[in-house]
Amino acid sequence: MNRATRTIVSILGAFFAIGGIDHGFFEMLHGNTPTSGLFIQAIGQANRFWVYGTEDAFTLIPNFLLTGILAVLFSLAIMIWLAGFIQTKHGPSVFLLLFICLFRWAAALGRCSSFCRPGLSRPT
Repeated sequence: MNRATRTIVSILGAFFAIGGIDHGFFEMLHGNTPTSGLFIQAIGQANRFWVYGTEDAFTLIPNFLLTGILAVLFSLAIMIWLAGFIQTKHGPSVFLLLFICLFRWAAALGRCSSFCRPGLSRPT
């Protein structure tokens, strides 16, 4: 992996990880309450700054507190991996695996759709 690619991947990955921490924080503010389904709103009524500021997310965990904790942990793991191990032989594969885990258990839908666009990794 050349230096420019590593820099771009690290910056975008850190952006997504910070978003995961943001989601996790607001999900943890819900407390130990059950979710209403697979698609949740990370920001509850008490913490909204405007009507549509809900931060929709997808989760397989039926508990806001556990979802938030996992989101923060996976986000921190992504940031650590980007800082120290993305340039290794299996660095990109592990990064993708961590990101998929973040998406499956506590991810923002908008960030995932921008990350998973086809053709971004291949020059034309």
